[in-house]
Amino acid sequence: VVTVKNHSSGHMAHVDFKAIGWLGGDPHNVDGYIESPDGEVKCLLRGKWTEELRCYPVKKDEETSTLDITGDNGDIADEFSLLWKANPKPPGAEQMYGLTTFAISLNETSPVLAKKIAPTDSRR
Repeated sequence: VVTVKNHSSGHMAHVDFKAIGWLGGDPHNVDGYIESPDGEVKCLLRGKWTEELRCYPVKKDEETSTLDITGDNGDIADEFSLLWKANPKPPGAEQMYGLTTFAISLNETSPVLAKKIAPTDSRR
């Protein structure tokens, strides 16, 4: 679990990057919650670190003190804030180890750079 604290407001985000396990499962899952300075859970975080991260408002059951993000039909609530969404992968990303456009651009060389890099540099 990774904890990030906002030192200005005192809020904390607790994020758990889920392991996939031996028998498979759903890879890349992220779960967590945001806690106020007084320890109250304000919202739950759900998503995949390869796709998107959503923030769901919390409904608290006063009898059991459990937190819930389900809607009236029992499914996960439609009401959420999208915190982050991954950019689409470039065409042919599978042949480039699944790298993002930014990561691929780091290996590109210009004619000016090509004259300055070492002869042993793999980007030649």
